[in-house]
Amino acid sequence: MKAYFEARAPQYDHWWLGTGLLARRDRPGCDREREAPGACFVQSDALRLLFRGGTFERVFTSHFYGHLDEPEGNRVADAEASAEWYGRLGFAIDWRTRPQQHLPLFVAISNGQTEIFLSEHTGDAHPGGLLYVYVDDAGAVAADGNGLRIGTPRRRVTVRKSSYRSLRSLQRDNADCRACLEAGYQIESWPVRAPFHGQRAYLVGQAPGVVEGEERLPWRGRAGQKLRRWLGLDGDELYETFYCASVTRCYPGRPASGRGDRLPTPREQELCQFWRDWELELLRPELIVTVGGLALRRMLGISTLTEAIGKSYTRGDAIVIPLPHPSGASGWLNDPGNRPRLGKALTHVRRELSRLRDGE
Repeated sequence: MKAYFEARAPQYDHWWLGTGLLARRDRPGCDREREAPGACFVQSDALRLLFRGGTFERVFTSHFYGHLDEPEGNRVADAEASAEWYGRLGFAIDWRTRPQQHLPLFVAISNGQTEIFLSEHTGDAHPGGLLYVYVDDAGAVAADGNGLRIGTPRRRVTVRKSSYRSLRSLQRDNADCRACLEAGYQIESWPVRAPFHGQRAYLVGQAPGVVEGEERLPWRGRAGQKLRRWLGLDGDELYETFYCASVTRCYPGRPASGRGDRLPTPREQELCQFWRDWELELLRPELIVTVGGLALRRMLGISTLTEAIGKSYTRGDAIVIPLPHPSGASGWLNDPGNRPRLGKALTHVRRELSRLRDGE
């Protein structure tokens, strides 16, 4: 869905009020998301937020989008009024220019974890990070912000114990990890993970994509569908067979070019390695499958796919089988000369999975 909105961005300019804005407070997962770090809240229905009249599809979440039927009296007249409203929520205000886009002044509103951008000439918004804002009722909201009932949620702080006895305990702490945000990196989701079911195989990729970040489950997009076809695993069979991990655990967002997903920095990779090291220590998998070049480098120190695809390696007591990333944009995958290597690698993976199922 994010790709859908980004495709419309040149046409509708600053239509986005804030990444992660929620359509309603009673949907599944709302309680967890209300604890987003550093966010301030007023309560309840996001559809009754201060919107400029005539806006089109202003709310983005993984659950809701559409034309807003905005009630009279709940509209932001301009960016200055919007800035004042967010200022009452404790956000810092900073007017800036964007000469590269030939746009007039805009305001960056931040609370240390996120920024929202409001254009001076329209009062509309542009996404800059994760923001969750709730409004209790339409009567509590006026264009000048009077009557807002503001509450501050419990701030989550990254917890890393000196040792772990169970994967479930490790996963609980990983689910709340904000280490990269705390280190100043812009990420666009919470950590993505799948439940532990006693899997004996470990699948590690580069980082979640936008769909995975929205759903907080790994391999949910088109690349995940292709990976399932490669492995002959349907739907949740992938999660039942593999403990799914990645070099970094949150959706990193897009690069400056706007093409594809941003490559996590070396520091982000190091911050997430803590979780992977403990997963491998506790899980002690018999099979490790790396997906893509970054996972291959981090797990085996091998720099090129061509060198590794079609071969098997060992890491401790585990057999390691590298695969390319199943993205349709992969240059390696689109080279016909690499198809025999891929076929051989998939044969190796299927053989090892059959061995694990048979309990050998």
